[in-house]
Formats: sequence, structure tokens, C-alpha cells
Amino acid sequence: EHPLLHWTGGYFATRCNHHQSVARIFEATVTPAAPANHPISRGWTTFEIRDEPYTRNWFGRDGLADGAVALATVEFPPDSPTTEIVAWAIERPDGGRGAGITMPHFYRNWERPELRKFLFNTIAWTARLDIPKNGVETAAPDLASFNPVSIDPKPRSKPKAGKAVK
Repeated sequence: EHPLLHWTGGYFATRCNHHQSVARIFEATVTPAAPANHPISRGWTTFEIRDEPYTRNWFGRDGLADGAVALATVEFPPDSPTTEIVAWAIERPDGGRGAGITMPHFYRNWERPELRKFLFNTIAWTARLDIPKNGVETAAPDLASFNPVSIDPKPRSKPKAGKAVK
């Protein structure tokens, strides 16, 4: 097994004999999945983003390991959805903590206070910091300071009819 499975509880698996994860940009509804009393759940609720939350992640042959918890899910693919775990955390037997979050890829999503709270709660939890009752509060970024290509997903160009794709 890959060391990430034991260190973070799961991973995005490509080029593996055992599993193939999926990366696709789409409009996603991110839903909390951890128990309401889990510290990472504090202060954030369901939110919408246009991003590339990796799906069909690998958690081992038996699913989430002991000590691991799903943190957030999305419905994928949009045309025939199933619930997919896109963020998770684990408390390892050695006392260490790890987490895997497969989004955001685009800076525009950092404007979402729910996303920032979710991410910073996760970072604080893995570092064993106290998480406030209403979650970790942060300011929205100034997107004007970023390269525009990094802010939003760039539409993928489709090949023109009769042109070979390399």
C-alpha cells in the first residue's frame, strides 16, 4: 500500500493497477460529512464552487480506515450522481493526525467563507490547535493580486472538426 494511505487516510489514485480516481471541473455542492460534533465541522455549512474536486479517491480495499472520517462530499458525476468523498481526516494509532482535501484549485473559490473556514479548521485540527466554537475566521483574499489565469478555471478548448488531437 502507498504510504499516503496510512499517513492521510486516502489519496487521489492515478496510474495505479488497483484504482483510478477522477479529475473533472464542474459545479459542485460541497456538503459536510463529518459528525456534527467533530471539531472540523464547526461553523461551516454546504457551499457551491466551480472547481475540480477529485473524486473516486482511494481509501483502501475496505474503504475508510479505523480512525478516519469523511469531512466533505460532492455528488458526481452530475448526470448520474453518487456521493463521493472529497475531503477526509484520520487520527492515526501513533497519535498523529492527517487530512486529505482535493480542492480548491482556483483562487476564486477562496472568496467562499465556508470553504476558508472548512480548510482552516482542518489545518488547525491536524496541528492539534483549539478550533473556536464557530470555526476559524479568516478574511477573503484580494483576488486582484493574483494572476487572472489562477483565479478561474480556463475553459478547455475543443478540437475543430477534421483536426487531429495530439
